[in-house]
Order: sequence, then C-alpha cells, then structure tokens
Amino acid sequence: MKKSVLSCLVFLLSVVIPVSVCLAEEKSNVPEFSKILLPARTVIFLKLTNQLEGGKVKVGQEIDLEVARDIIFDQYILIARGAPAYGTITTAEEANFVSIGGKIGISIEHCQAADRSQIALKSILQEEGKSTTGWNIAGSVCVCPLILLIRGDEAVVPAGTLMKAYVESDNVINVKTKDKLGSAEIDKIRELEAKEEKLRQEKQAEKGKKPQPEQ
Repeated sequence: MKKSVLSCLVFLLSVVIPVSVCLAEEKSNVPEFSKILLPARTVIFLKLTNQLEGGKVKVGQEIDLEVARDIIFDQYILIARGAPAYGTITTAEEANFVSIGGKIGISIEHCQAADRSQIALKSILQEEGKSTTGWNIAGSVCVCPLILLIRGDEAVVPAGTLMKAYVESDNVINVKTKDKLGSAEIDKIRELEAKEEKLRQEKQAEKGKKPQPEQ
C-alpha cells in the first residue's frame, strides 16, 4: 500500500514539476514592454482647460489643454484621456473702437503619450469676434476643422472647448505588455465617450447653439 502511494506521488511530481517549469519559462519570455505604432494623422480630441479672451492673452503665450478621449491601437492606450497637451497663442487682438471684433489664434503643438514622450500635433484655430457693423469677420484659418464660438464683439474661447488635432508623424510608443485591454474594456471606454458626446451636444442645444458634429 505504502509503495503504491509513493509510486503515485512520484508520478504526479514527475508531471507537475516539468509543467510548472515550462509555464514559468513561457511567462519569463514575455517582454515587459511592447512597441506600438501611433500612425500619422491620427485624430486627437482635446479640451481647453482655461477660458481665453482676445484682450487678455498675448502672442507666444503657452496654453494648457488635455486629451479628451483615449487613443487606442492594438488594444493598448497610447495616449490617455486627461493627458496634458499644450498650444500657443498665434494671434491676440482686442476689439477696438473702429467696430472691429477681437481675434484669437491658437496653434495646438503637442501632447503626452502613455510612455511620457511628446507627440507633435498639427492644428490651428483662429477665433474672431463680431464687428459692430454686423459682419462676422472670417471664422477660421486652420489645418483641421475646430470649434469656432462667437461671443459679441470680443473673441472668447471658453474653458472646455473641444478641439481636434492630428498626429504630425508616425510615433512608436512603449507600453507595458500587461496593460493590454480586453474587448469588454474597450467597449466600455467607447460607450462612456458616446454618452459624454451626447451630453455635450445637449448642453450646446440648451444654449441655443447648433450641436457641433464630429468631423
């Protein structure tokens, strides 16, 4: 009886130990980081963090933005929602006494990727106020379509304004292999974004503005 039990234990150990070793070796062969391509011209949605007014900003002034939506490729978040982004004031003109509205020009420069590298972006927004003669002076000079808001005779870009920019060139992002998302997680992220977009458009409609569709 003792010999039978001993034989069984020896057999089990001879099977379990090699399997455990193989699994451990397989796990150790998985790289800690994966390199994922972020293609040029990927659309990035960003939000302005502070209100801008034509008479209070200066050309060359850096402005703060944040990424509004996760950028996902190959089931990895390459640019996270809430990641910092930066732009520059290219034009700043206050409304004047000759019936000309104020003007604000914004160039979105770069944002931070998941590996903390800086991603160069392309985008220019020019915002102009309304002249007292009743004419809306040119709305936009832009590399890509952005939101334009007219506020009386002074150019104003409110905090929370949603803007669109493009990745300037291909970038390789280093992400932790273990951070790969499952399909259910990605669906949940997209569902949340859809709800937020619907709420944003409803708020705009309440203010008497036509909702701005994504382009």
